[in-house]
Amino acid sequence: MELRIDDGEFFAVVEPITAGQELRLRYGRWVRQRRELVEEISDGRIGYVHVQGMNDRSYRTVYSEIMGRNFDKEAIIVD
Repeated sequence: MELRIDDGEFFAVVEPITAGQELRLRYGRWVRQRRELVEEISDGRIGYVHVQGMNDRSYRTVYSEIMGRNFDKEAIIVD
């Protein structure tokens, strides 16, 4: 997206995305919101990991989330 202001006028050039791209963006937001909620409610003591699918890519993502961002948590919610 390109934004600019020219002589007091605001211009924005927006490029459309596909339905698949929108779904990926919505999914990412959904996971982020749940992660933030768990962090807030547990005062940072509990981690949250969502398993998107039962495949190699999802397994690697879950593993990296557990061993990375959540390695110091008291518990982890695996959804």
